Amino acid sequence: MKRNIVLIIVFGLLLIIVSIVLVVMNKKNDVQSSNSLNLPRVKLFNIENEEAANKFEINYSNITIALEKDDSGIWYITSHNNMRADQIEAFANVKNFNTLIFETSITNMNDREIFGVDNATEEYHIWENNKLHTIYVGNETLDNLGYYVKYNDEIFKLEQIYIMALRKSVRDFREKDFIKINSDSVVLIDIDGKVLLKSLLDEGNITMNGDKDVEKIKAHVAYTLFSTLKAIDFVDEISSPKDYGFDNDSIKITIQLDDNSDVSYYLSKVDMNIYAKMENNDAIYEVNPNTYNSDWYNPDFYKEKATEEENMNLSMVLNPLGFIPFENNNDME
Repeated sequence: MKRNIVLIIVFGLLLIIVSIVLVVMNKKNDVQSSNSLNLPRVKLFNIENEEAANKFEINYSNITIALEKDDSGIWYITSHNNMRADQIEAFANVKNFNTLIFETSITNMNDREIFGVDNATEEYHIWENNKLHTIYVGNETLDNLGYYVKYNDEIFKLEQIYIMALRKSVRDFREKDFIKINSDSVVLIDIDGKVLLKSLLDEGNITMNGDKDVEKIKAHVAYTLFSTLKAIDFVDEISSPKDYGFDNDSIKITIQLDDNSDVSYYLSKVDMNIYAKMENNDAIYEVNPNTYNSDWYNPDFYKEKATEEENMNLSMVLNPLGFIPFENNNDME
């Protein structure tokens, strides 16, 4: 009997000791987790002068995208027919490179292959003048919240957001403002040789084929639409212009500027999409669907007073997402 009581007491003491040990270990882990969240964040590398960055390459999903800055400081997509890039997006990606922060560095290299960095198919390069920085992205981390990355043959753990920021496509870098003019400098718009809209700056008015007696809202919207045209989507690769309707049926828009220079672009319609391309340049853009409305090419349209419905639709013409077609919106033949 006494022996049983002793055993019960000993067993109880063991349980208490084990419980105390578990509590201490849990608290220690909690402290370590808390400390890891507060560890100082360190940049993977530093680009001292971001303006000096003059080239970067993106390689993932078996696609290579390269951008280079010319001597005048303009970024071009050199891997895709040397198209001019969106300058803000290009510089933003330089900043993405320059803000790569790693959580921890990997010191145990016994099982180096599990990190997947030595045979990585995803890699990124950036040049600061002649100085090259290259990172190789390997496997996801065990918690699926980051990636293992190799830089200068060292391995680091980075959060997902930093890698996702580098994963750009060609369309991310395409320039939406492809006409590249100052709309305030526009003095005349020739719409396929049928309608000439001229700005009378001193009167704040627009004439149509030399006639001042036009419906102002129609002339103003058409003038603004064609002089501020921007891309709403892109053709990823350069294809034959004929594949996108740029043949004898395409519409030519010529914009004259106040320095007597001019720029021209063409519009075409394929299915429900409207495409544009600059003269002497085969880069193709998808644009505002309103630009292919037959009314814009009819001089009589500008002479007729706008109906209530037309006024409502005209107020939305400059917003492609808010487009409501005119009742007499016939496709160009």
